[in-house]
Amino acid sequence: MSPEPQRFFNDETNGYFIINSSIFEKSFLSFRKNQWPLKKHNTAEDEEVCSFCLPRDITHYIVNNNLIGSGNVSKAAICGFDGAIWAKSDNFDIDVEEAVAAGKSFAQQDALLGTGLRFEKKKYLVLNADDDRIIGKQGASGFFIYKTTQAVIISIYEQGLQPEQCSKTTGALADYFKSIGY
Repeated sequence: MSPEPQRFFNDETNGYFIINSSIFEKSFLSFRKNQWPLKKHNTAEDEEVCSFCLPRDITHYIVNNNLIGSGNVSKAAICGFDGAIWAKSDNFDIDVEEAVAAGKSFAQQDALLGTGLRFEKKKYLVLNADDDRIIGKQGASGFFIYKTTQAVIISIYEQGLQPEQCSKTTGALADYFKSIGY
């Protein structure tokens, strides 16, 4: 039997993401596993699975340090395919409908070219959509959405920032997430 894929579970009440993994050592934060609550349990198939709680602050740190902190991205969010907002920059007022649309966007690439996407109630024209990246533009600003194994990373650049640098920064984080199974 192949191992269960690694997953994030959002625990809104306690402010944690719970990561379940039967291949725990390959988790991207396994080197810090001793700092967070850890629980071993068995699945229905009696396969041992490790869970640990990842404080929401860590995912917020990833957005602020790797994306916003680069100086190449104005606003950013990481969302599950179901639209769950895992983390976002403080200045990004993405709502649930927009997050759901972004999460499902890779399954509706052709439709996006005609309808576009909305972020913060602004409509962006979708210029290009493929299996890894969606590019949108509105005036002097635009967005990039990169698909990872379990999420989408949304980055918005505003006037004064270079679109190529925004794409490169976001793509690098997406590649890292893919390399570790997220």
